[in-house]
Amino acid sequence: MPHRGDVDYENDDMRISSNYRVEVEEWQDINKELKKHGLPIVKILHPSDVTLLSGRTICMDLPMSQTVRENFISLMVDCDHRQNLLQDLILSNNQIKEDLTKQTDLMEKYHGRMKELKVLLESSRNRVEELEKDQDMKSSIFEEEEEKLKNTKKSMHQKM
Repeated sequence: MPHRGDVDYENDDMRISSNYRVEVEEWQDINKELKKHGLPIVKILHPSDVTLLSGRTICMDLPMSQTVRENFISLMVDCDHRQNLLQDLILSNNQIKEDLTKQTDLMEKYHGRMKELKVLLESSRNRVEELEKDQDMKSSIFEEEEEKLKNTKKSMHQKM
């Protein structure tokens, strides 16, 4: 026949097992996220497996466990947010580099074209100078011819 103390002990065992199952379930999602972030999982030991002498085990009450879970979630959300920001910065940096390369290429193209146009302009100036010299020389020759013709005409009029 069970004693009254035995029943209380059984109820305590059932309550501990029920709390343990709930706690394990609540840590499963956290452990999945920890794995996803490349971190080790948190192992939940059954209370009967915890000894006071282990030295490698940390015991928490349920509210502390909830706080630790919330802190893990907050840290992982923050980590994800920072990772997204970093990814956006990398994409923006790559876009800026690409734009800079395009602008540099365009600038070099225009610079090359400008050099070509300067050479063409200098060549045109030289040609204009040559034509002006030729024109001056022709004008000078025409003036001399005109002067000779006038003199010849004048001399012919005087002889007549």
